[in-house]
Amino acid sequence: MCGIIGYTGTQQAVPFITRGLLCLKYRGYDSAGVALIENGAIRRFRVSGKPEELADLMADTAVDSTVAIGHNRWATHGKPSVENAHPHTSTNGRVAVVHNGTVENHATLRTRLQSEGYIFTSETDTEVLPNLIERELKLSPSIKLEEAVKRALSHVEGAYGIAVLSADHQKEIVVAALHSPIVIGIAKHGLFVASDETALSGIADYMVHLRDFELATLSQDTPLQVSGDTEYVQIEKVPDVQANSALGVFKHLMQKEVHEQPDSIARTLAGRLDSVKGRVTLGGLLDVSQRLVVTRRIVIVACGTSYYAGLAGKQLIERYTDIPVEVEHASEFIYRDIVLGPQDTVIAISQSGETADTIRAVQRAQEYGALCLGITNRTGTKLPRHTDGGVFLQAGPEQAVASTKSFTSQIVALAMIAIKLAMNRHDGRKKEAVRLTMELGRVPSLMRKVLENEELIQKIAREYYQAQRVIFIGRRFGYPIAMEGALKLKEIAYIDAHGFPAGELKHGPLALIEKGTPVIAIAREGELLDKMVSNIEEVRARGGIIIAITTEGNRSVDNIANHIIPLPKALEDLTPIIAAPVLQLFAYHMGILRGVDVDTPRNLAKAVSVE
Repeated sequence: MCGIIGYTGTQQAVPFITRGLLCLKYRGYDSAGVALIENGAIRRFRVSGKPEELADLMADTAVDSTVAIGHNRWATHGKPSVENAHPHTSTNGRVAVVHNGTVENHATLRTRLQSEGYIFTSETDTEVLPNLIERELKLSPSIKLEEAVKRALSHVEGAYGIAVLSADHQKEIVVAALHSPIVIGIAKHGLFVASDETALSGIADYMVHLRDFELATLSQDTPLQVSGDTEYVQIEKVPDVQANSALGVFKHLMQKEVHEQPDSIARTLAGRLDSVKGRVTLGGLLDVSQRLVVTRRIVIVACGTSYYAGLAGKQLIERYTDIPVEVEHASEFIYRDIVLGPQDTVIAISQSGETADTIRAVQRAQEYGALCLGITNRTGTKLPRHTDGGVFLQAGPEQAVASTKSFTSQIVALAMIAIKLAMNRHDGRKKEAVRLTMELGRVPSLMRKVLENEELIQKIAREYYQAQRVIFIGRRFGYPIAMEGALKLKEIAYIDAHGFPAGELKHGPLALIEKGTPVIAIAREGELLDKMVSNIEEVRARGGIIIAITTEGNRSVDNIANHIIPLPKALEDLTPIIAAPVLQLFAYHMGILRGVDVDTPRNLAKAVSVE
């Protein structure tokens, strides 16, 4: 989940590298570094801290190099420090490597290399890689760098996306990928490598996504060479995402992306939803539609925020069809005994399309012959390549670490799948599905109305930002968004937050309620509102502070809530979507008041491409 950027060409490399690292800082930001070739030797610059610090250092340093690699780190092996920062070099200093992934057998390799005289200066798993490559170059001095990298990787167990420099191959960068993303950018003046196509926007014209087990040599002297198990190279246009980075009237990327949700949802629906005729067209499912329609069971696999979107999707699919749906943490699904078959469908949800646990879950499901579908916001990533079909969210670039607009678009995508199934199965609830179709079409305008409450939300946050604990409760469709609201507050404000089904309060969580504990209750109008009011009374009787999120005009909580945040009237089934901006903005303002860097919170990264 670290950020990789590299360049070899006819122009100065450092400006491209520092720019790329700033674009990729959401992938890792506890340390950063650059390695370049200058005067026949590798020169390194590393800092413990954010890439802005490295950019300042490089701005004050005179360098002359047309080939370089850079890295933002998200620590896995070893604490954030200069010594553990990438790039790592070999013992003789002639090979430098940046690495995204995990070398699972690094301890064994380190011991073996140390016995041969290789010296290690970091706690990282990555440092074995440059030493393995140095070893291969010493054993066969005449081999090409790519061959040395290939031989070195044959000893490695785990996942990697790497870029390699050698002082003895001064115009080349060798890259390789296995279960970790590597993208090659093609420009008129040279070649780039990155762990994310975002870093290529505005500097490269075309790109190639490396597949597993592929290697490539990027050279100033020869055309791009890709070798591996695949028979062809697919060249794609680099998407233009730079325009989306401007903050405009907003103070942070997270705030901006929360406010972009009316538009992001409109893009997710565009060309797919016909609310007049009450039908949905999902092009990514056309080739598998016959198999999907007759599925006996759906298993949704996801992690984090995507998991909570899956919980909302479970209720929507079961509400409009008779298909049983399970929602699994992908990280647990891949390591337990599972019961799947060709009549089952697995829906994998990943904002980045790179989530290692989710990709592994898909691979596991395919071993049992299940139909595998993907929902992601990123084209050209691993999830679409490993699934039989799916839905691209089209939500637009999401750069803040905490997912916001992807979350609501994921639920919208799941709602459209529910409608599609309802319309095509004999047991589908077609009339109800038509109503859901009409209501989905209203979501962008409803969302705009919700966002008008930001000032009220900020005022409430100002009262409780020093709270040590916050509880979120909801029932039915309110439960998944209560869980997601708690996660957002943990991520963005570092507050001990918990989400519970409201009916579970009396079975243990009430012990957490004491005088002054803020409790956010999702109390929308619906079949279970009376029961929700009773749960709120339980909290109030124990001194809890009630922040009720309810339908505008609903008077049932007027006398028991300390604060009320109104939501526009809408189908209860859409509660997780309509309520999401409220909880996102609450977390955002709580984080700001607590002095948190809300766009890049501690210990977290946007794309989790390691297990």
